Amino acid sequence: MARGYADYSGTQELRYYVENAGSVFLICMNMDSRFYNPDDCEAAMLETAESIRPKR
Repeated sequence: MARGYADYSGTQELRYYVENAGSVFLICMNMDSRFYNPDDCEAAMLETAESIRPKR
């Protein structure tokens, strides 16, 4: 798993790239505190990214 950021018009986007056998999942969120608490959302995104498992 890798974490990264992108910058769109002055607003950061948080990205988690989760790799498994044959695919890469991208989970992203615009870090705009007008709408939500970025720390809470980042914690939820990390929990989601860590729970991705390949189908057996």
